[in-house]
Amino acid sequence: MIIKLLRMNTYLKNVKSASKNVTDILAVMGNESVDLDSAVSSISLAYHLNKFGTNSRLLPNDKRRKSYSILPIINCKKEHLPLKTEVTYWLKEHGIELDSLICKDEINIDAGVENFILVDHHVSPYHEKVVSVLDHRPYDEKSLLEDECIVNIQEVGSCASLVLEAIKTDLGIEDIKKEESLLHFLYGPIILDTINYSIDADKVRELDFEMTAIIERALKIEDTESTRQGIFKALVDARADVSSLNSLQILSKDLKIVSNKDSTVKIAMSGLHVFEYPFIDAAAENIKIFAEQENIDVVMFMGMKPVNDSVERHLAVIDIKNKNLYDDIIKTVESMKNPDLKLVLNDDIKFLDGKFYNQGNVKASRKQILPVIKDLLQTY
Repeated sequence: MIIKLLRMNTYLKNVKSASKNVTDILAVMGNESVDLDSAVSSISLAYHLNKFGTNSRLLPNDKRRKSYSILPIINCKKEHLPLKTEVTYWLKEHGIELDSLICKDEINIDAGVENFILVDHHVSPYHEKVVSVLDHRPYDEKSLLEDECIVNIQEVGSCASLVLEAIKTDLGIEDIKKEESLLHFLYGPIILDTINYSIDADKVRELDFEMTAIIERALKIEDTESTRQGIFKALVDARADVSSLNSLQILSKDLKIVSNKDSTVKIAMSGLHVFEYPFIDAAAENIKIFAEQENIDVVMFMGMKPVNDSVERHLAVIDIKNKNLYDDIIKTVESMKNPDLKLVLNDDIKFLDGKFYNQGNVKASRKQILPVIKDLLQTY
């Protein structure tokens, strides 16, 4: 059962049109990967605040009852939005037009946005303007958030669970049950980010189960296992569908770029099907083009593949122009203890100057690996 979010689509169109002429903007922004969890969380929370008003508990007292224009900002350039195939699929399924979204290159953020609410991340160049955070990754002491900022950081499976909890707190349990279309919209990222509540993946937490129970009761879903599996498969298939993308575009589909303090050394961390990518047409040529465009020293691939009721994870490290950094990354990931990645080298894949691994610890995702790589970069 999918209920079209026609009112949400109208709201998004209206705020996009108005955004060119207003300055008192409260922006709800997700992370730069623009994965499903991030996109749905930012859109849903902005939509709720627009309806509920700025007396939400998510805002500090001095920011409540202010007349803001509330809008979600998709944290990527508009040209990159079609690369987020599971996001575009889920939005279209719910009747949300891609042209109604505001991408970060379609608005003058510095001049127009007065305050931010961050979802699915909490380190931002706009930290001085951040009034509230909802995130599910480990707290980064370098976030530089203001003391007055309301911070809700819990290591749950999905940021959408935190968003739904916040909306429920504002509305109350009876009124949240009436938001059927919004509940289904949030259902997808919770299922996907917890890897369909997989015990092996160890992403799901009690709050994810609590919010899922609210959704399934409100939507009167009786066969929960079948419904969850159907949504999970559809979203995994949509995420894996790169048939419309070439090997250059795929590199930017789920991308994080991290750098040292003066941005002279950069590592690209792309989420993709690690073992399949080397065999795509022009993969070697396009990874070199990509690295030159972004001034990348080393490229890392990280990917997950569902297998029966569990998952496999794979990792690759590819040297572009910095052999010392490449060697240090190899040593770091192979010797990591917290968490131990349990890497096993796959000698069958020969691609550029790189190493490809099976990752035995399926619980370790980019969220756990990224801070370690960031710390390593600060020595360069």
